[in-house]
Amino acid sequence: MRVEKERESKLLKKENQNLKIQLRDTAEAVQAAGELLVRLREAEHAASVAEENFTNMKQENENLKYQLEKLKRKHEKEIFTVKQYLTESKLPESAMLPLYREDSDVVHNNATSYTYDDQAWRAEFGAIYQDHY
Repeated sequence: MRVEKERESKLLKKENQNLKIQLRDTAEAVQAAGELLVRLREAEHAASVAEENFTNMKQENENLKYQLEKLKRKHEKEIFTVKQYLTESKLPESAMLPLYREDSDVVHNNATSYTYDDQAWRAEFGAIYQDHY
């Protein structure tokens, strides 16, 4: 009977030791799960902030697009108005032409064109031209 009790005692000690190891492993697993839960919450918060920032940037982008379109329309109206003023002006058509082409750095001099322009100006503003010169 004594041998049997010693054997039972050894068996219970071994089982107790195994249960302690299992309890320690379970505690470590619970701690790891808690850390993962904290990381998950942090990640969810970061995702929420990023989504909010994305929404704000998208709204700002839409506002900037609207302002750009508004400025384009205003610019087109201004260009139209300037062109209309130029066509309504009493200047000869050659005065409205640029002195150089936009795609060239070379100034195009045409002597006959300037002579004609000078004559057109004198004819248009002859009286005023004679008074001052």
